[in-house]
Amino acid sequence: MSNTYVRRPPVLLSIITILMIIAGILAIVGGIAVIALRNNDDFVREVNESSGTITSIGIGAIISGLISVVLAMALRRGSRVARAIVLIYEVLHIIGAIVAIIRLDHSTYLSASIVSILLAVIIIWYLYGTRGAREFFGA
Repeated sequence: MSNTYVRRPPVLLSIITILMIIAGILAIVGGIAVIALRNNDDFVREVNESSGTITSIGIGAIISGLISVVLAMALRRGSRVARAIVLIYEVLHIIGAIVAIIRLDHSTYLSASIVSILLAVIIIWYLYGTRGAREFFGA
């Protein structure tokens, strides 16, 4: 029998990683949907972008979703590199949400952007501001 101790992630970290995986899967599905709709005249008119731009947005969403899933799995294993990348990733989410607030004049986008900022701040706080997370990551 082995005496190796397996570190279990704190409960909140498990919840965060599950949510990151769900968000990643939704981003991948959304990216695929956007690419599938890139030649739909009604959709192109509604988003007011070219088919090429829509395709780029879809590819970006798919890549972002894949990154989110990979980072979540690495976080769950206690990777300090993944923790640092998630910090950068969440700061970029905050910047993107602020840009959306400034550029998009619609209350739906405003609400989504504010929620995005709050979630990013909570994730950063948890990964770097709590004793349980610091102990789990060996920081």
